[in-house]
Amino acid sequence: MFNAFKAAFIEYGWMGLVAVGLVLAAFLVIRYVLFKWMDNRFQQSLEAYKIQAQATTEQQKHDLQKILEDKKYDINSRFDRTTRINQLEFQMLPDLWSHLNDAIIKTQSLSGIRQYPDVSRLSEEKLKRHLVQMKFTDNQIETVVESNDKDKSYRAIIDAIDHGEAAESFNRFAITMRKSAIFIQPDLFVSFKEFEDIVKSALIECDMNRQGFYPTRMFEHRQKLSDAAGSDLNKFEARIRDRLWGSIAPEI
Repeated sequence: MFNAFKAAFIEYGWMGLVAVGLVLAAFLVIRYVLFKWMDNRFQQSLEAYKIQAQATTEQQKHDLQKILEDKKYDINSRFDRTTRINQLEFQMLPDLWSHLNDAIIKTQSLSGIRQYPDVSRLSEEKLKRHLVQMKFTDNQIETVVESNDKDKSYRAIIDAIDHGEAAESFNRFAITMRKSAIFIQPDLFVSFKEFEDIVKSALIECDMNRQGFYPTRMFEHRQKLSDAAGSDLNKFEARIRDRLWGSIAPEI
């Protein structure tokens, strides 16, 4: 730089020295302005990047929060749905179990040895009083009183009443099972269905015997019911008890 000033002074004198100074000054000004412009551009780009990065971060936070809220809602919905289903199941299982036992007991009673009073020896007044106590209808009372074989008519009506009660008990169980099917665990429902088939077959067999459709009385299905009502029913009871109490027993 000094050599440039010296050479200009020797060649052109003071005018040359001034010219070189002006050129140098112009160069420095241009250099300063250029670097200032570049620095401003860099600062603007940096600030724009920070704003964009901050906006992106906020959007990511918003997206993440939305994902978490959706997941929380899904979990809560599943939990509420499961809780409601379990509540309905725990309400229906005891009722269904009770109806099943009623149907089994009443159906088994149809095939047992029964003793009937000797109504043929009663006077008409005592006979009517007894039939009223047994909740016979007026038509049934009339049938027995006017029958030539009062004992036979009496037994036939008693058997029909008992079969009707057993059938009603079975229907109550079957209807309850159908209504609660969607709330019962599949494996338990399959077992309920198996007992339904066994009781139904035994009930039909008892009715066929009662009405004399068979040359001799049949006992096949009633024997199956008797067998199932033993250990099989006890095992099924244990499974239902485990379903109802298994999840809370350790906390008691």
